[in-house]
Order: sequence, then structure tokens, then C-alpha cells
Amino acid sequence: MILLAAMIDEKIKFVATFQAHEISEGARQELNQRMHTLRRRRPFVQVSQAAPWVKDAHWLKPVMMCQVGFKGWTTLHKLREPVFVRLLGDVAYGQ
Repeated sequence: MILLAAMIDEKIKFVATFQAHEISEGARQELNQRMHTLRRRRPFVQVSQAAPWVKDAHWLKPVMMCQVGFKGWTTLHKLREPVFVRLLGDVAYGQ
């Protein structure tokens, strides 16, 4: 599972998830190739510790950007029906 975050009210917040098979083969290969250099111990966004996937998660520094299509925002600031489009360039990360 891949988590997405976005700037909401001037803070980076969790907004959606994708299954790995929902993104392009090229994007999956790039993620797999870069994961070991981007690892961190804890998430950089607030996530529910009760989610079943949290204990097995591999957290990465928030540097990779992607383009996502979606139908709109929920009242809880989550993306409605997100669709992966493509990876974009990296952003600076200072933590």
C-alpha cells in the first residue's frame, strides 16, 4: 500500500492510499529502487495506529511527488476516488 500526502491548511496530511498494482510498472520500479535511500523510522504524517498495515509499513522521507486524478475532496480532507497518473520530480526535504 502506498500512502499519499498533500498540503492541507499549511500542513502535510495523509489524503489517500493506492495499492502498488494501481500505479504504473515504471513508477513501481522507481519506488522499489529508491526505497532503501529514503527510509525513515516513523511516519511524517498522522496515521491511525490501529490500521492493520501500520506495523509492517516502510516509512519513506516525503520527497517523491506524483500527479493524481481524483473526483473531489471528502469532508475529512481525503481524496475521493484517487487515480495515479505519474511520478513527478522530487521536493526538498529537511527533517
